[in-house]
Amino acid sequence: MATFWHYRLLIIIMATLIVGFGCGKNLITAQERKEFEHFKKAQESFLESSRYLKELTKDTVLVGSMSEGERNTYIKMLMETLTETKAVSDSTLAKIHPELPSAFRSILIPCIENKLSGFRDFDPRASVSGTELHNAWIDWWNAHCKEFAKL
Repeated sequence: MATFWHYRLLIIIMATLIVGFGCGKNLITAQERKEFEHFKKAQESFLESSRYLKELTKDTVLVGSMSEGERNTYIKMLMETLTETKAVSDSTLAKIHPELPSAFRSILIPCIENKLSGFRDFDPRASVSGTELHNAWIDWWNAHCKEFAKL
């Protein structure tokens, strides 16, 4: 026969399990976690391609001074970055920040597309536009990153 203390212990154990397993208000489903990881992967891909270009051009003023192999590597990185970035859903972005879907679609993706076009097609206007959008993306990110939801 169960006593008051048995019921009380059972309630405490259930409450601990609910809190411990994230069944409370801040529940993140496996799908949402996967989407957030995809967002992080897209961001890391963008930063990696930016670091690669910066490393290649650190001792030179002209981007055209890179070898064909380096250029092709950078183009491949940009293509992968573009694919990763386009695959992040607006609903995932909105969970991070309400303005992020718009910024992603109007600044980051055109930035990558212009950089890719600039290097792939030897288009200096696209390269300049890509650089301007890159700077705009960094400005937007820095202005809003403290407002992002915790992932």
